[in-house]
Amino acid sequence: MPKRLHGTLGPLLLVLLSGRESTTAPHAVTDMRAYLYFQETGTIDSLNVIDGAPSRVHLWNTIIGEGSAGLPSAATMVLVNVTGQFLSRTPGSLRLIAKVGDRVLLRRDVPFETFFTERRSAWVPFIVYNTGCGALTLTASSLAANGSVESTLTKTIAFECGE
Repeated sequence: MPKRLHGTLGPLLLVLLSGRESTTAPHAVTDMRAYLYFQETGTIDSLNVIDGAPSRVHLWNTIIGEGSAGLPSAATMVLVNVTGQFLSRTPGSLRLIAKVGDRVLLRRDVPFETFFTERRSAWVPFIVYNTGCGALTLTASSLAANGSVESTLTKTIAFECGE
């Protein structure tokens, strides 16, 4: 009769002896940043405008350059930080959905294999157009190869417009 394996070594040996390949570690969305894009100068602001950003951010009528913008801005660059493995042929993807109310401004999936790095973290860029009037909700999700959600992070940018 075979001896029983005890402790944490037993399950590891069973996996190794079974011949199963190890699976890729899941990815996790860990952070998000967002910056105004100024169409007149082709530059990106250095101030993170995501919720929880410094209280000096005033996003009133940014489409015409008022408030903290200082210049007209109708697009926002969003950076999403993901942890996990990013070697060649890494399965899965990162999805960003950007909405103002029920209106979807962006729904984009980017394969993880696009951003090779030997580190365990990568920043993935997205550009969201038609921003600047109405609170912008950003939802980033890491997706496994089969499309199932591994993790999700939602942030808001408090854009407002008016007279």
